[in-house]
Amino acid sequence: MAHKMVLLQLAFLLVVVAAGVNSKLLEKLLKPPQLKINGTETVDKILANIQKTIKVLKLDPIKTLPLELPGLSLRNGTINGLSNIQRVGDVVVTVDLTSAKLSSAFSIKNLSSDEDVTVNGKKGHVHTDCEHVTASTVYKFDGVTQTLSLKTFNLSIGTYEFKVTGFGNAGKATGDKINSMFAVVKGPMLTVFSNSLKTAINIALATTSAITMG
Repeated sequence: MAHKMVLLQLAFLLVVVAAGVNSKLLEKLLKPPQLKINGTETVDKILANIQKTIKVLKLDPIKTLPLELPGLSLRNGTINGLSNIQRVGDVVVTVDLTSAKLSSAFSIKNLSSDEDVTVNGKKGHVHTDCEHVTASTVYKFDGVTQTLSLKTFNLSIGTYEFKVTGFGNAGKATGDKINSMFAVVKGPMLTVFSNSLKTAINIALATTSAITMG
């Protein structure tokens, strides 16, 4: 009888152990793999490819369209420094089962513009230094297709001032006039600038692979 009891106890222990092993194995099999992505390295790689794309597309400098206003015209304009982009702050990564979102921001350093200006028949030159040019972005990484795409893009240009030369003592007054006029057309100009940058970003993303971990 005692011998049978020992055998029963051993059998029970074997069942418990086996059940424990199987439950752990089952839990491992049922638990979906966690997507891991290095957000900082991935975004830095994206920005490096954006810089290359901007140069390939000849968007630095960007040639601007002539602008005609009453008594004033701007021609032979360029926007310079678009490729001077760098990441600002940390990259925030949110992950779900098969995809990840990378939220980041970048700034454009030393962005400027140059244009020939004619005011009431008199010719001069306009130079602008644009400060605090920043963009917030959200990239999506699809773990199934292993592709990156741009989900959100918001561009902001802070302070800027048009400085006029070639008009002598009337230079400041002319500059003030141009600045007041450009306050009206800043929105459309920002749209053109933003679209050029988004084009470069989307092309760069097509040739960028995410840096995954594990």
